[in-house]
Amino acid sequence: MVENYPEGLGTFRSTLNRRAKILQLLEQEGKVSVPELSEKFNVSSVTIRNDLVKLEQNGLLIRVRGGAIKEKKELQDYLLQDEGKENYREKLAIAKKAVQFVKDGESLFLGAGSTTLIFAKQLSLNQKTVKIITYSLPIVEEFKDDWATEVILLGGVLRRKNLSLAGPLTEQNLSHFSYDKIFLEVSGIDLDNNLYCQDIEEASIIKSVVDMGTEVIILADHSKFLRKSFYKMPVLHKVHTIITDSKVDRDMVSKLQSTTNTQVIIANK
Repeated sequence: MVENYPEGLGTFRSTLNRRAKILQLLEQEGKVSVPELSEKFNVSSVTIRNDLVKLEQNGLLIRVRGGAIKEKKELQDYLLQDEGKENYREKLAIAKKAVQFVKDGESLFLGAGSTTLIFAKQLSLNQKTVKIITYSLPIVEEFKDDWATEVILLGGVLRRKNLSLAGPLTEQNLSHFSYDKIFLEVSGIDLDNNLYCQDIEEASIIKSVVDMGTEVIILADHSKFLRKSFYKMPVLHKVHTIITDSKVDRDMVSKLQSTTNTQVIIANK
């Protein structure tokens, strides 16, 4: 669909030309920033952000805080976690839908994982003013330049595989805070009231935080349904909402909702 420009065809062509040059720069450099593009093209940062939004909608780049990156190799480098390479578009749709559940001023618990990291990026891009409590170092890194967001890192023992903290100190510190909403990622979900996690230490954290009774939201792409993993947690009935993507099996979603009180929301790309 052609965008409507009151100034006429000249402005439309100028916009297309600028966006084409942005893609050329992205191809050469691997990433671009809003301030640099604003200065280069002598337009406002709002205009550049609108350009990046349109280009992302067309699948030509991926927006990150302060700019954009290319869609392939640079995304893998940027995400810090191997999981982030798989089902990225679905995870991004889930993350964008999850942002709609967040209100300014809320205190949020964010678990570890590639989808929660993408969710954290979307919170930052949408400039939500919230408090973040987490045990994930990549999530802390995401907010290091965001002075409007208060970030609290729970202590614990470093788990180098996914750059998170775990152990008795982490679980002890969980009880020191109150949370408006809890956002978690799991390895699997079945129809028998179970969530699954690959790591027993992280599973212990997830079970502890779910047991607090706060609103729990699971971010799970379609591949997580009916998948079992190492550690089983019979706590699905305590989960308020699951946000998944449009590739999920709808019959399975109906069965899950009929056997639990959990709401399942499907995020479209």
